[in-house]
Amino acid sequence: WHEREESDSTQTLQLDFAIEDTGEGISAEDLDKLFQAFSQGTAGVRSQQGTGLGLAISRRFIQMMGGDIHIESTLSEGSSVTFHVLADRAGKADSPALVPKHQVIGLAPHQPSYRILVVEDKWQNRELLVQLLEPLGFEVREAEHGAAGIDLCRSWHPHLVWMDVRMPVMDGLEATRHLKADPKLNSIPILALTASTLDDEQDLVLAAGCDDFVRKPFRAETLYAKLSEHLGVRFRYADEALEANIAPNPLLKSHREASNWQECRAQVKRLSADWVADLYRAAERLDEDLVSATLARLPAERDDVKTTIAALAASVRFDRIMELSKWAVRS
Repeated sequence: WHEREESDSTQTLQLDFAIEDTGEGISAEDLDKLFQAFSQGTAGVRSQQGTGLGLAISRRFIQMMGGDIHIESTLSEGSSVTFHVLADRAGKADSPALVPKHQVIGLAPHQPSYRILVVEDKWQNRELLVQLLEPLGFEVREAEHGAAGIDLCRSWHPHLVWMDVRMPVMDGLEATRHLKADPKLNSIPILALTASTLDDEQDLVLAAGCDDFVRKPFRAETLYAKLSEHLGVRFRYADEALEANIAPNPLLKSHREASNWQECRAQVKRLSADWVADLYRAAERLDEDLVSATLARLPAERDDVKTTIAALAASVRFDRIMELSKWAVRS
């Protein structure tokens, strides 16, 4: 980025962005029509994905922000995209206050073992959902299209289905109609996943029998809230772990008072060396989400350890977690 002075009282920043890839490239003929609404290049037509609106909308937004976008490409070599936008420097009064995170760190105890089915044709989208759900304690299975999803529902009977709307072989709406017509399966909540922003698609999703829908891209908090709404799932949160520090739990007090630190170390010493090493690496990266995912791998009987370390991570005391991990490995 670089600054551009507009006046004595206003400071405007020009933010420059550049993205390059080494893909198949775009022909000169296709480059001329990339920014036309409802127009797609050869690769887009071949993939049978998208509507041809993405770049047209992106360019309009960028122009509304005082900038423009340019694409250069060579067939068989790749493409480069550059764009810039203008933004005013924010003063202290414009800066939003930091909101404490209400971060999910696991499932609350004494709940069923929930089975969640993800029906989605793109592996990266399936993997995202798996990574958000499995570390918390959910059982997750995947299907690449609606027909495979129906088969899994019949053989595995999940508690809830995340259903992508647009898929090959059988799309999500058709699969939902089949499931809702089956007396043995029609009680399973089906939550549609859609990248569309059109209200008409929302109506189609609900008319097909879906119990709810979530627009992509979504936040993890939205995913968890929908699971609570439709299944009654209860979660454990990082801020609850912080509040638990005032409880008369000797393990929780041990990380605050050096004289009681030995008890907490003794608990961690009993855990596997591989798990402790993973915990150390997560703390070394200052990554609270990675610490949470590591804690989620512990069994329920280690809830005291989970709560203690989650509280340290939420307090940004990664140094204490690293200290704890190093001692457990060396001793």
